[in-house]
Amino acid sequence: MFSQNKKTIIPEYKQYGRLRVISIFVIIILIAGFSFGLYFIYRNIYTAIDEMQNIVILKSELAMEIIDFDKYNTIKKEWEEKHETSFSINRDPFNKVEIPVILATSTSSTPSITTSTQKNIIPKK
Repeated sequence: MFSQNKKTIIPEYKQYGRLRVISIFVIIILIAGFSFGLYFIYRNIYTAIDEMQNIVILKSELAMEIIDFDKYNTIKKEWEEKHETSFSINRDPFNKVEIPVILATSTSSTPSITTSTQKNIIPKK
C-alpha cells in the first residue's frame, strides 16, 4: 500500500501552478504600488515641510525699510507733470516754418545765423 507512489491530479487543483504564479505577480504589484504610494506621500510631505521652513527663514531675514514719503510725493508729482504735458507737433507743410538765414556782415569774420518765420506760399497759376 505504501509502495505505490503514484501522483494523481485532482481536477480541482489542475490550475494550481498558474494560480501560484499569478498570485506572486499580484503580490509584487501590490508591494510596488504600496511602496510608490509611500514614496509619493513622503516626498510631498517633506517637500511641503521644507518649503514652510524656507518661508519662515525668509520672513525672519526680511529687513524693514522706512519709506520717505516726502521724496515719494515729490517724485510722484514730477512723474505726473512729465506725463500730463502734451506736445503738439505741427507737421502741416503749409503752416509757418522757421528758416535759418545766414547774414554775412562785413565787420565780423564769422557770419551770424538768425531764424525767420515765413509762410510757405503756393504759386498761383
